Amino acid sequence: MRPAAPWLALAALALATPIGLFAPDWAGAAAPFGEWDSRRITDPNVAGDHALPSAPEGMRRTEGTWSGPLPGYGLPGGPDAEPGAFRRSAGYILSALAGIAAAAAAIYLLGRRWLAAPARGPTDAR
Repeated sequence: MRPAAPWLALAALALATPIGLFAPDWAGAAAPFGEWDSRRITDPNVAGDHALPSAPEGMRRTEGTWSGPLPGYGLPGGPDAEPGAFRRSAGYILSALAGIAAAAAAIYLLGRRWLAAPARGPTDAR
């Protein structure tokens, strides 16, 4: 396998991430699967057969603690900017690329540390 092949595959997956934005419309769903807040997770019109009788306490308690760098996956554009399909798609792609970069950096740094550690082979039993 060529060294660039995994990076090309990851880039293709990153470019495909906006499919999740449009799939609910195509399938007639109210929201993307799993992207529910504590209100939506209990609503059978949104969660369908996956709706819970009540939201988990931890979900309610920590909801809103972290909104991420691109809330709603829309690109920043001021308070009046309504995220259209292009802006949300670009936000999804940027989020995917940021995740890939963070994972690659973590793997690189951990691998570097692991490879820099002295090799410990089996002890000589003579």
